Amino acid sequence: MKLSAEEFALFNSMTECVLSMSGVNGTKIHAGTADNTGLAYKAVSIRADSTAFTSLTMTGDGADLDETYFLIGSPVLLKGDLLVAPKGYIITQFKLSAGSLSGSLAV
Repeated sequence: MKLSAEEFALFNSMTECVLSMSGVNGTKIHAGTADNTGLAYKAVSIRADSTAFTSLTMTGDGADLDETYFLIGSPVLLKGDLLVAPKGYIITQFKLSAGSLSGSLAV
């Protein structure tokens, strides 16, 4: 079976996303309230219940996005929650007020 150009592009995009989320390029674990800057994460995984952000910035193809992209209302993040930056964006900065997370470096 031969993929069309559109199907091939979608396949490559999905592969890139899975590789990023798997931590193929490395995973870093963060805790504490330090300002974490200069990052290039495609995804972060919450490691502790009640993890909370003071700030989060994603940069990419358009205007910068913040934590409100993920957090609608006032949800409580729970262990195992996965936050994936939208296509064309990476997570470049965050600061936690509580909890811990692991970040997967972008492919």
